[in-house]
Amino acid sequence: MNDVMQAPRGGSDEATRKVQPLFPKVAGAEQDAEGIDLREILAVLRRRFAVIAGCAIVLMALATVKIYQLTPRYTAQATLMLEQQ
Repeated sequence: MNDVMQAPRGGSDEATRKVQPLFPKVAGAEQDAEGIDLREILAVLRRRFAVIAGCAIVLMALATVKIYQLTPRYTAQATLMLEQQ
């Protein structure tokens, strides 16, 4: 995939003809070659804890509502043995 976008050819101004990146460089992208930093992952999880917990609570609530709305299907079988005295 080409990550460079060129300006349209209609303009003669040098500023409009510059090549612009479609995806800006991310700070710390050079660290990707070194590996995954556990501290960064934990920091992201701590920052986004409210969003993660909120999604989990909403999904559990929706599942609970769905379960209680299901029509119960009970099947039972019994054998009654009577002894005469």
